[in-house]
This record gives sequence, C-alpha cells and structure tokens, in this order.
Amino acid sequence: MPMGHAAKERVVALLLFAMRGGALLCAACGARTSVDLPGEPGLGPEVVKPEPSAAGSGGQVSQPAPKPVTSKPAGPCGHYQPFAPPQSVPVATPRDVDGAWLSEDGLELIFAGGDATAASSFDLYSARRPSVERPFSEPEPIANLNTPLAERKVTLTHDGKSIFFASDRGGATLDVYFADRPDDRSPFGEPRLAQPLSSQHGYAPGSVSFLGDKLFFSANRVGGPNDENLYYVKRNGPQFDEIFLLSGVDSNGSNVAPVISPDELTIYFASTRGNFDHPVPQIYWGHRESVDVTSFYDQPSPAVGLSSAGASRPAWISRDECRLLLTRETSAGSGQSQLMLATRSPE
Repeated sequence: MPMGHAAKERVVALLLFAMRGGALLCAACGARTSVDLPGEPGLGPEVVKPEPSAAGSGGQVSQPAPKPVTSKPAGPCGHYQPFAPPQSVPVATPRDVDGAWLSEDGLELIFAGGDATAASSFDLYSARRPSVERPFSEPEPIANLNTPLAERKVTLTHDGKSIFFASDRGGATLDVYFADRPDDRSPFGEPRLAQPLSSQHGYAPGSVSFLGDKLFFSANRVGGPNDENLYYVKRNGPQFDEIFLLSGVDSNGSNVAPVISPDELTIYFASTRGNFDHPVPQIYWGHRESVDVTSFYDQPSPAVGLSSAGASRPAWISRDECRLLLTRETSAGSGQSQLMLATRSPE
C-alpha cells in the first residue's frame, strides 16, 4: 500500500532523529529547557531542517541567546480533563469568526471576522470590557492592519505586544504577517511579511509560545488543500529561522489551528483524522511528558466535551489550561463559525 505524505514525514523525522540526534536548548540555566523536534528536510522549494547536533556541527551546538523570561509551569487543569459545554462569548461578531485571541485577564479580545461567502470581507477586530462579568464593547476594526483583501487566522503573543495573522494582500494565497505595539493600549505598527512563511502553501498562524520565541502554524507544504500539517518556526524579534515539522501529531487529512500550552507539553489542534468520508475538523490534544529532545507527543486524543456536528477549531488556551477559546460552526456544514469559550475545573 502506498505510504501517505504525513506517514512519510513521520518516518523521515524518526530516521533523522536516530541518525543525527538532537539539540537540547537551555533558555536559562536551571529555569527551563525547550526542545526542537526534528522535521523532514527537502520538502519542496522551502526546506524544513532538523536542529543541528554536536556531531554534525564540529562539536558546536547552535542555540539562541539565553532569555531572562521563563515559562510558567503546567497549569492546575490537566490536559486530559473534560471541558464543560462551550458557551458563546458575549461579543457582537460578524457572521463568521476565523481565529481569535484573549488577554489573560479576559478584558481584551482580538479576532478575525467576516462573511464566509466573501473571503475578502474578513478583517481584524478588537473589543474590550471593564470586567469579566460584563459583555465586550462593540468590536472596532484594527484599521492600520486591515486592507480591502482578507485578514484571517489571528493570534498574539502572551503579552499582547505582537500580532500574527494570515492575509492574501501579497498574492493569491495566504501569507503570514506580523506587527508590534509597545503596550496593549497602543496601536500596532506597520505590518511586515514574516519570512519564510510566504509561498503557495497556505500558511496559517495558530499560536505563539509563552516566551514568544516560536510561532506554531499549519501549512500544506507536502500535500495540497485540506492536507495540512503542523509546524513551528523559530522567532527572534522580527527574524524567523528554520521551520520544524511536528511529526508526532500529524496524520493524513487536515491538521490546523495549533494552540500550544505555556509549558509546551500539550498542543491543541483541529483535525479531520479518522473521518475522511465526512471530513469535519474536531479538536484534539497531544501531550508529552518532557521537553527533552527524546520526548515526542503521544498519539493525539479527542478533547473530551468539545465534539460537535460542525467544524470546531481551537484558538487560544489560558495559562492554567482551564479556559479554551474556540470557533465552532453555527450549524453543521454552514461554513459560518461563532466564537465560544470552554472551561474546566482544576483537579
């Protein structure tokens, strides 16, 4: 039986790991370690590179400069715990929502919205509220980021100072753009193209690591439409480096909207795996016990309490992993998604 693209990626990734080893990076000695999972090199004109090892680099291990910020330990809500039924977010949105981010205090909401029947209608919006007991204000377009073309799939860094979104302003397909602001009350600066996330592969940002040094995204780099896999790219301010395949959670079919937990041990995403006759994205999670280079994500499991007849996609996870922002079709097959919030209680 022929091997699917995603299966090939997994096999190659494991072979690369066995042959070349990996690099364990220390962001701040004694504070936190992070891991770069090996990906398959040579995937078309853009190269997905494995992390260089000491054996393959003359004994020198490449690693970023130490960061003074450390990530938060795992939250009180376990990744395996069920969610209560999601509730609609109290905000007036357009007919369809395609990506969202919520500030940790729950007072600022940024999302992409438009009309599912007109792709170019999607823009970025911001809404605020004085307390979590109150509804959000009327959403306002983020004028200096929007264009007459589409702006979708939005996410931000944990501190809300950097925004990432997909737009087709540069051509026929979606590319990733980003912009910065000095604080959460200031306007964003001029958006810039995030190289190398610009080509014909349908790049869509999903989330940013707690430290802000990795952008997780989906793309159809190997297959075609509806055959996306999950990746991340290293980030150092405005610079983006190698792209890495998350080989432990990929599959045939569509895998999109990766949302990483603050400790980088759990990843939430939407997938059509196991449902190829009627491919409706549902929310899954994959977990690993350590960020050590030898620890890969376990076989993904459906997120208990979040299954639905229509498409569901995660958008944001709180620091304690007790709140998950998601989009869900208003009715199965409608193509129109609403913004919802799912919660669960600590153990």
